[in-house]
Amino acid sequence: MIATLDDAIFAASVEPLLLLSILRYGLEGRHIVLTDPSYQRNGDRAVNQWLAARDPLVRDFAEEALDRSLRAYQSTASLAELRVADRKQSHWEGSNSVRYL
Repeated sequence: MIATLDDAIFAASVEPLLLLSILRYGLEGRHIVLTDPSYQRNGDRAVNQWLAARDPLVRDFAEEALDRSLRAYQSTASLAELRVADRKQSHWEGSNSVRYL
């Protein structure tokens, strides 16, 4: 499964442990965890600012999870996707294989 995290959730008041638990799936190779726009290690997006505010050990873990996911995405055949965004309530739309949260 591909989970895409909207960059805005890294600027929202989302519990850091929730984001780290999602990123853990990318590190373990259980899911592909991407950001929109696409994560760049030296970028200036909300995800980069969020990472900069983390402890170095946590930051390394999260960066590795995102890097691994970007590499895995290049060769995936997965059709199942979900999008995580800062919304007041869930919003489901799309085809049977794509869901937006």
